[in-house]
Amino acid sequence: MNIGGQEVFRTVPYKIDDTLSSPTDKYNHTYFWLKGDICYKVTFKEVEEEAQQQMIAALVKEKAIDLKK
Repeated sequence: MNIGGQEVFRTVPYKIDDTLSSPTDKYNHTYFWLKGDICYKVTFKEVEEEAQQQMIAALVKEKAIDLKK
């Protein structure tokens, strides 16, 4: 999918422990995208899909911080 002008991949809904999870556990969604040589990963739990995509759009626009400086 394209979010904020960036190609983003989203997993299907999943539970962390799958068969060991209880029926009340919420499903997770993980998003991945590449910027240069960096792969970003964000996982959401208990957040509506529209809010997830809004947050990803905001994160895609942010610049990476070089921690080596």
